[in-house]
Amino acid sequence: MLRTAAQAALPNFDAASAEALGQQNVVTGPFEAVILPHHAVHDGRFANNAWLQELPDPISKLVWDSAAAISPKTAAALGVRESDMLRIAVNGAELRILR
Repeated sequence: MLRTAAQAALPNFDAASAEALGQQNVVTGPFEAVILPHHAVHDGRFANNAWLQELPDPISKLVWDSAAAISPKTAAALGVRESDMLRIAVNGAELRILR
């Protein structure tokens, strides 16, 4: 089967991989974390290309940084304002990030 360079760069998932993903512990709660690949460096495989890291995010316009995007309603309910430092913790793993 012929694959393009872009397809070859993506990981292959077989039935065993899908089953292992389905058996992960799921934590339920009022919030959902959605982790997306970076628009330029994807999952990090292109991180060694500094030019790609200089590209601003098409939506937030952030460069060389990360941020937590939460809705205005949720931010108001939590008492979070723009540029506040958030602590996000799940199953013992913790991340400190700006809103």
